[in-house]
Formats: sequence, C-alpha cells, structure tokens
Amino acid sequence: TAGTLTWTAPGMERQDEGPRRFELTHATTVQAGIDACRSAHLQGRPLALAFVGCGLSEDPNGRDAVARLWSVAPDLEVVMCGDSPGTLEDPARHPLGRRDQLLVLQKPFEPLEAWYLASTLTQKWRLRQQAERQISGLQSDLLERIQELEEANAKLAQEKTSRASAQTELYQTHKLEAVGRLAAGLAHEINTPMQYIASNLRFVHDSVGGLLELVGLYRQVLTAGGEDAAPAALTQRLQTAEAALDLDFVLKRGPQALRDALQGVERATDTVRAMQEFSHPGSRSKTMVTLER
Repeated sequence: TAGTLTWTAPGMERQDEGPRRFELTHATTVQAGIDACRSAHLQGRPLALAFVGCGLSEDPNGRDAVARLWSVAPDLEVVMCGDSPGTLEDPARHPLGRRDQLLVLQKPFEPLEAWYLASTLTQKWRLRQQAERQISGLQSDLLERIQELEEANAKLAQEKTSRASAQTELYQTHKLEAVGRLAAGLAHEINTPMQYIASNLRFVHDSVGGLLELVGLYRQVLTAGGEDAAPAALTQRLQTAEAALDLDFVLKRGPQALRDALQGVERATDTVRAMQEFSHPGSRSKTMVTLER
C-alpha cells in the first residue's frame, strides 16, 4: 500500500540523522508501476527504488517490468525478488545487461534485509543525483568559462588586428615622411644642375641671334665680291655687329656653356637613374646604392 514508512534498524540509530523515512508506492501490475513512476517524475519527486516481484503470469522473469521502468526512469534502482532460485537469472547473462542499478533478492527474506537494501540503494540514488547535479554544474561552469575564453580570444584577436592596422598606418606615415625627405633632397639635387643648364642655354639662345645676324652680313660681303670690294658702309656694319655681339666673348664662352649644359643634363640623368636603381634594384637581395654621384 502507499504511505510513509519510518523505521530504524536495531543498532543503526544515529543522533545526527534520526529514524529513516521512506515514501512508499505499491502497484499490483506492471502498467500501474509504470504510471506511478511517470506520475512521480512529472511531480518532480522521482522514485529512487523499486522492488519488482518475479513469477507474475504477465512477466514471469520480471524483464519486461524492469525494462519499462528504466525507459521511464533511467536512474531508478531496482531489486528483483523471486520465490525460488529458478525464477531469478544470473545478472551476468541477463538480457538487461550488466547494470549497477540491479540487485536480486530471493524470497523469503527478512524485513531487515529489505530495510538495508532500501537504505543503501536510496542513499546511492541520492548520491548519484547529487553527483550528476555537480557534474551538470561543472559542465555549465566549464561552458561559461569556455565562452569567456572565446570572448577574450575574440577581443585579443580584435586588438591584434587593430594594433596591426595601427602599425601599418604608422609604417605608412613614416614611409611617407621618408619619401617626403627623399623628394626634397631629390628636388634639390635636380634643381641645381637644371639652374645652370637653363642659364647656359639662355646664353646660347641669346648669342645665336647675334651670330645669325653676323653670318648674314658676312654673306652680303661675299656676295658683293670679296673684302676688297666691300662697301665701306657694309664693313662698318660688320664691325658694329661684332662689337654689339662681343664676338670674342661668344667664341670663348659659347663652347664652355654647351659643355656645362651637357654636364648638367648628365648629372640630372644620373640622379634619376640612381633613384630608379634604388626603387627597382633588379634583385631580391638588398643592394647598396649610392645616391650622390
């Protein structure tokens, strides 16, 4: 019958615990036992132990009852009780398998035996539930810790990416500063030869006009029949043109101006070539380049 059993075995009294109390449920059929087990589970008060009698007409060996009970309550402790050894099978060869939740008890048995089994197996069930809760809590803590580590790793990865981006920007800034200094030096190196190239070419340009005019006058003299026959006015014009052109200075300075201009062109060309070699040395290995040539 259903009810509450309170009993203390002789010699087992403990001041800190008091009498053991067991809530009992009784079922006369397998289905009634299944329903009672399911109802207790739905109420949040699952059964810890079931004594299953063998020898019933509907389930002589108790296999079906135990299997169905475990399908509803996998953690249920079970004691199979039989009237004779023939009704009980060796658990090692039992179809239910080697499970540490199954014990066999042969009838008749003393109440003390049932009490010890109930006390031990319910305590075992409670410890199992407690261990599972602790394991579940540890798993929850572990998952939470893993999530925290993943978030920390993601944050570190983001910081690493941000740091790499900042380093790249800093590198680009330094690179631009270096390019700016290089450009300033390059502009100075090119500007100096270009200045005297322009100055010498301007001198040549200005002198060419006077030389062309003087050559035209000489041709007029030749056309007039030579120097002896040259008119006095034409001779005067030649002398005036030579003085205005400063022919002696032009003849002396003209070739030097052209040489200086060519030298300036070569220097500017060498500077550009050195920059090309610096930018594209044509080799994967580092190459020493002299910019001051």
